[in-house]
Amino acid sequence: MPTEPETVIAKHIVNWLVSQKWDVYQEVQIRTYGPVADIVAVIGNLVWVIECKKSLSLNVMEQAYHWRRYANFISIAVERRKGSASRFFAEQVLRKFKIGMLAVSTKPQATSVHEMLEAPLNRKATTISIKEKLLPVHKTFADAGNSEGKRWTPFQQTSINILHEVKKRPGITMTELMDKVKHHYSASSTARSCISQWAQKGVIKGVCVKREGRLIKLYPTE
Repeated sequence: MPTEPETVIAKHIVNWLVSQKWDVYQEVQIRTYGPVADIVAVIGNLVWVIECKKSLSLNVMEQAYHWRRYANFISIAVERRKGSASRFFAEQVLRKFKIGMLAVSTKPQATSVHEMLEAPLNRKATTISIKEKLLPVHKTFADAGNSEGKRWTPFQQTSINILHEVKKRPGITMTELMDKVKHHYSASSTARSCISQWAQKGVIKGVCVKREGRLIKLYPTE
């Protein structure tokens, strides 16, 4: 299967960022039904979000624009091409909305990344919303820019956290679990209802549910 253009571009960006000592995370989602950032790079207290596409378009601009409140820098990364009147106009739009642009040359003998437009620093960004969601698994689980929708989701992490607690305390009740487990749900009542439902349906791997009187208890799958 041929490599996807966006994945190739993203891989060059990842390597370029790593060479400059940024910690790089791929396919990051900060809300269950929210957008997914192709690349989130962190160095010190600074966060940089980069959206990758083969060509410059309003679509990739809009994707990058979404992150303006959450990142100190936002950029798009596209394949390097000759300039045109439409590209000149697009660059004016990017400047207006404080979005940077990286141009990637993908020629086998001359791969390179050029920062065509430097992303302005946004000191007012609330970066904690992204930082608290970043996990080591985001570095390697999925390639940035993949078209399969592959990514490490908040639900997957919640499921791992649940299995960890259940293994530590076999027979833990839902009430006890809510006091122990870190989950992605906005409210404990929602978490309790959803976790009970998904556990009983076998969606949360490695966990089984048993009713003991009025209590619902969770055990590791034997």
